[in-house]
Amino acid sequence: MSVVQDVFALAQEGLSPSLIAARLNVDLGLVSTILDEGVRLGLVTRPTNSLDSDGCSGCVPPEERRMACHGCVFAKQ
Repeated sequence: MSVVQDVFALAQEGLSPSLIAARLNVDLGLVSTILDEGVRLGLVTRPTNSLDSDGCSGCVPPEERRMACHGCVFAKQ
């Protein structure tokens, strides 16, 4: 897998950017850039409690959820 795929896979598991960077042994800036691009493309949403987030639009039915929603504690309810 590529680093981009690895970042998205770990984000899907609910890991924070700093934990993803540590797990993959890459720079936090790289992880943040990949996730920011994912947000721009609509592949990733940030939870509303994230300090620098635009927030997510709320939970949708499981079959309609984006990749990053699967790691969200609210989506698991």
